[in-house]
Amino acid sequence: MTNNYQILFGKYEVIKSIGEGSFSKVILVRHISLNHLRAVKVIPRNTDKFSDDFFEARILTELNHPGIPKIYDIEKDESNIYLVEEYIDGESLDEYLLHQQFISLERFLDICIELCEIFTYLHTKIPEPIIYKDLKPEHIIVCRERIKLIDFGISIYVSNSGNNFNRLGNVDFSAPEVFCSDQITLSADLFSIGKLMGYIYTYLSTSNPKVLKIIQKATHTDPALRYETVEELSSELKNLFNQMNWSHLYHNVSVVGSFSGCGCTHISFSIVSTLRFLKSESYYFEKNESEDLHNFIGLSDHFRERDGICYYRHFAGIPKYGTGISIPEPTSGNMIYDFGHTPVEALEQDTNFINSDFVVLICSGSCWTWKDAKFRYEHLQKTGIPIKVVCNLCTHKQAKQLAAYLGTSVTIFPFDPNPFEIGKSNVNFVDCILPAKGGNLKFLNFVKGMIVHPKQ
Repeated sequence: MTNNYQILFGKYEVIKSIGEGSFSKVILVRHISLNHLRAVKVIPRNTDKFSDDFFEARILTELNHPGIPKIYDIEKDESNIYLVEEYIDGESLDEYLLHQQFISLERFLDICIELCEIFTYLHTKIPEPIIYKDLKPEHIIVCRERIKLIDFGISIYVSNSGNNFNRLGNVDFSAPEVFCSDQITLSADLFSIGKLMGYIYTYLSTSNPKVLKIIQKATHTDPALRYETVEELSSELKNLFNQMNWSHLYHNVSVVGSFSGCGCTHISFSIVSTLRFLKSESYYFEKNESEDLHNFIGLSDHFRERDGICYYRHFAGIPKYGTGISIPEPTSGNMIYDFGHTPVEALEQDTNFINSDFVVLICSGSCWTWKDAKFRYEHLQKTGIPIKVVCNLCTHKQAKQLAAYLGTSVTIFPFDPNPFEIGKSNVNFVDCILPAKGGNLKFLNFVKGMIVHPKQ
């Protein structure tokens, strides 16, 4: 290790510190030869917690599951042990939920089923099952659409479950027997999963009696009255999931502006982010000359590119790369084409526009823009493609007046300062213009007044 602490063990370039606890710290490094990011947990040898951290490393080296971080290497010097782990780029579950404001029932079930799959793996581990013991929101990391379970510091093998020296847990999520029983069984983890489900449940937009019944059984104070295994709990959740009708009909949608700067890109970003939040595969295509997506990617360090598609939070989009650059486009999903203020004559030459299921025409609440909106609307009508008019930055009164002026229904786009953050109004807006199979989304109430009719 060099004096300036820039290179570890001749192969890891230190980038920055990403976490620090009472006894250890975590740094972000880059494997120089492989050019891969890694997280290194630095554990001082002279602390009481050293044995717990080393036991955690021992457990992790035996595990191989996509929901559990990998240990790539263990290094040591006179002062510290260095655990080289998989770098997890995400946010803790509690941060994720606060960021989302609310979650759909589908996303709730998705997270819970994934969590059950991780614990099923731990509880059926050969040669010896593992009891995790310390489940809480901070120990679940949400990475795009998947979750990771971290911090195995107080986990134990089943054969050690009677050892009082490791009788630890957390008050909010651990089973009662963790603190008062001579024997801790796998059922203690099942209780914790139920408590965590109850925590996530508070972020659902509507109540669900079936989910509450599942939570109550999983968190029974008597282990004998809980589910017998995590697999049994998972099976109940999957059955509930399969009873729901989630899928949106896939659409090709062209978003067109009545004037330059009316909000086509912002609204298109919001539609794609919301659809993907609702687990409906969707992609944004930059079809105008603004290069807004290109510019935003250049300003943000959080975008990730894969096969030409750029990802940020729930959003996925393809910038306008220009001629000579070809990337494999998605073969299924909602395709949202942002044409901006492209002239109708040019639109009619574009294959994506011609094959659109419908056009979303973005207008403004400002009455001095309505003449252009009507001109645009009448020209789009001549293409024969169905049109849905959206009024951006307007009051209900303005939308009503615009609907009367155009002679068609108008959908109000909600106030939305950040198109990548999903709120209830975003979901209801998407439900207005892209209704799910069978009608409105089952887990949200329709926002009264979002669609304004000409004679309303």
